[in-house]
Amino acid sequence: MFNCSTGTPPYPHEDGGVSYREIARACKFARDGGYDALLGLHEYEPAPDMIGRFKVLADCLEDYRALIPIVITEYGYETYPGSAQHMAMLTRNDPLYMSDERVIGCADWTLGGGGWAGSNYERDLPAMADYIANVAPVEVEPPPIEPPPVVEPESPNNAACAFRDYLIDSFGAAWSLRPPFNPDAGYVVMRDGEQYAGGLAECLRYVDSSIQAINSRSEVYVATAAGWEQIIGGGR
Repeated sequence: MFNCSTGTPPYPHEDGGVSYREIARACKFARDGGYDALLGLHEYEPAPDMIGRFKVLADCLEDYRALIPIVITEYGYETYPGSAQHMAMLTRNDPLYMSDERVIGCADWTLGGGGWAGSNYERDLPAMADYIANVAPVEVEPPPIEPPPVVEPESPNNAACAFRDYLIDSFGAAWSLRPPFNPDAGYVVMRDGEQYAGGLAECLRYVDSSIQAINSRSEVYVATAAGWEQIIGGGR
């Protein structure tokens, strides 16, 4: 669908978001309806800000839950610039598209003659085949990690922390509780996603810039660099 030419659709700040909303509406219709649809875009050099432009639209479609597979149906140079420049462009830009799973392929412009004889890159087919056969894989970009929500962000002191909730301490570390293998033992205390000093607790609280853990016996421990230090109660 669409096969938007280079520089289109306009960015939201250029047309008030009209184009992005219409594309999102069509893509969501296709996605929700189970249609085997692809979104076509064009990205050319040496036009400024055109290579990789798809990312802004793809991010928007994800926000609308309307993302469908993207194909760069025209890509590269409108006029063949010669083998050295053409191959340099391909190898320079390829990792950008390879590392983003939202793009399933790019169609180099253009193979063959006809009315576009000046764009024919046929002489580079052997070099392109060699590149494709030997190109190293790239790491796929992981999805963005949303920061955990802060409990009572304006005044976190004495805020309780139930499972799946978080406290953020003065150093920016995220504290939370996770069920252990033994559900009766309390929750495992986590700091930035890793278990903290093997501690188990029923709830957490943030008091006077310190993290405190309270267990099922109402014993209170405060977090230190060495582990837990008991401040209330006589147990262990």
